[in-house]
This record gives sequence, C-alpha cells and structure tokens, in this order.
Amino acid sequence: MSTDNYIPIRDFTKTKLVSRVEDSIMKYIREQSLLPGDSLPSQAKLAEALGISSSTLREALTRLEERGIIQIEHGKGTFLKRDMNQQEFHIDLNLSLTQMISSQGMVPGSSEIGITMEKLPEDFQGILEGNADKDYLCLRRVRTSDEKPIAFSLAYFDDRFIPYKDGLAVCTGSVYDFIKSNTKETITKTDAKLYAEIADKFISEKLDIKAKSPLLVLRQVHMNDLGEHLIVTDEFFFDCQVDVKITNN
Repeated sequence: MSTDNYIPIRDFTKTKLVSRVEDSIMKYIREQSLLPGDSLPSQAKLAEALGISSSTLREALTRLEERGIIQIEHGKGTFLKRDMNQQEFHIDLNLSLTQMISSQGMVPGSSEIGITMEKLPEDFQGILEGNADKDYLCLRRVRTSDEKPIAFSLAYFDDRFIPYKDGLAVCTGSVYDFIKSNTKETITKTDAKLYAEIADKFISEKLDIKAKSPLLVLRQVHMNDLGEHLIVTDEFFFDCQVDVKITNN
C-alpha cells in the first residue's frame, strides 16, 4: 500500500512532544488502514510534515518500536508490525479490571459467566482458609471491553460469600462493587503479582486465540482490614494482543 501521498500534519507544543508525535503517527496508521508489513513515509518526510527535528521523530519511532507497533529496518524503511485492530490495554494494579477498562474509554462487560462449588487448584491452596478437600465458591467469566474479550477471570471466594452465590452468578461488572453494595465485607488491601503462562485449550477458546499462545496472568489476593483473605483471582490476558503498562502506586 502506498503511503507517500498523505502525511499527517499537526502543530505541537514542547509539552509531551514525543508523546504527541506518537499519537499523530498512530492516528495516521489507523486513518490509512495500514496492515502489518505496510511502510510508513520516510523519516525525512515525517519530520518535515510534522515540523519537528529528526531526533524527536527518532525518539517517537523508537518508542513505537518498543511497543511492538512498528519495525525499523535500517536502510529499508519503517514498517507496521502489529495489526491495529488489536487492543492496547493498560494494567493498573490500583484498579479493578472494570475500572481499568472504563478508565481507558471502553465499555466493560462480561460473558459466559459460570459459578460452581469446587476444590481449589493446587497453586491456590493455602491462600484461602480451609483444607485441600474443601469446596469453595468459584466464579468464571470472560471479561470484555467494547464487547470484545480482554481477559478470562477466575475467582475463588471465602465461605462468607456463599449466601451471595445467586447474585454473583449474574454479576457482569465489578465484583468489588457487588461486595460493597450487597455484603458487609470491605476489601481494603490487595496483594498482586504478574507471571507468564501458555494458553491451554480452555483459555484459548475463551479468549478466541490460538492454543499455546503467550499469556500474562495477574494474580490478586483481596483482604479486609484484619488481613483475612476474602478472594483470590487470576486474570488471563493475551500477551500479544495488549500493550501492557504496569502502574503500582
């Protein structure tokens, strides 16, 4: 696809200049409906059209390359690497998944909600009170942003939430909000960790991705002000579909 006939032209202030250049290039890529492998205009043409120095442009392009959006081949040009129909998603460890989705201008939701009583997986044992033979309330959901799968969510609850099983079975939004509105419990602290995993057949079907695709898993243990463990969750994100930035204040 030829891209030399159209170059985005914008005026920039010095404030967050590189970020503004990134945004302009991203807008150009989307407006031109570029596909992976398509070339961008030369760096000289981009810098001239945007009215910026070559060093500022190189910094913006380097950041886009680090995000996996473009690929710079010296002596050849700059090429789109990632399908722009894929979502970018910012993981903020201070927010619930529902809040993360909403804060990024998307509509949160859930599909394929299932709730059961079952034993904890081996790697969850010891997190909630009880022995290995005990059954726990388990909530499984495909979390969506703008009706597209963004994560598969798995949550196990302490026994005090069993009376709320029916309500959780139709909870499409934030579990935090549900607990605040419907129970006497309050989540005051959350411990979180991130780790990598490979998608099995079940997860790949839920997220509509290929089996053995790379996943980023966010595990959180939610506690009350007494330090009691109320809920443990795993949220599985397709690592190649989201641009993940971690915030933990």
